[in-house]
Amino acid sequence: MPKGGFRPGAGRPAGTGSRYPGESTRTLRVPENAMPAIVSYLSSYRLQLLAAQLPSEAAMIDPPEMLLGEVSVRVPAGAAMPADDDLDFGVDLNRLLVRRADKTRIFTVEGDSMDLAGIGEGDKLIVDCGLEARDGDIVIAIILADGHTVKRLSTKGPRPKLVPESSNPIHQVREIQDEDEWMVWGVVTGLIKRFR
Repeated sequence: MPKGGFRPGAGRPAGTGSRYPGESTRTLRVPENAMPAIVSYLSSYRLQLLAAQLPSEAAMIDPPEMLLGEVSVRVPAGAAMPADDDLDFGVDLNRLLVRRADKTRIFTVEGDSMDLAGIGEGDKLIVDCGLEARDGDIVIAIILADGHTVKRLSTKGPRPKLVPESSNPIHQVREIQDEDEWMVWGVVTGLIKRFR
């Protein structure tokens, strides 16, 4: 019986064991000195595929005003309600919550990994995907191996970290490793929370 060669049904099914699930793959020979650039490009491509699954619709570019009455007096918790003559009609929620509508997306929170930061299940996050993230910002990050997540970004130390702020000990700090393919997709600039 001859050995080697093609055998029907042998090998892995197409698209399995690949970083491109569901896509067929091909072998490609490239010069060795081109490998770093190609690997970098493919990492960026895979992250963009994940980023494409996140909301692409911007907040309204020129939203109509939504004026609500604002009490012009600052009150400590527990103080009595000010009289009606202290009302100032002129707070536009669109302008208050959204700085750059073309770069802003709204996310609904799932889970409790940021509950100690006041971010809970069902809350709405206002995310600016055009801001450059800084140390201490709460961000939406994409890690190729893990998907997208909301965490506080820490850039102190030798490696960046995504830090949960949770009462649930299951959530652990995710230190970014050299081999990780990841990106900060947007910075959380606001939070909408309903109490009832």
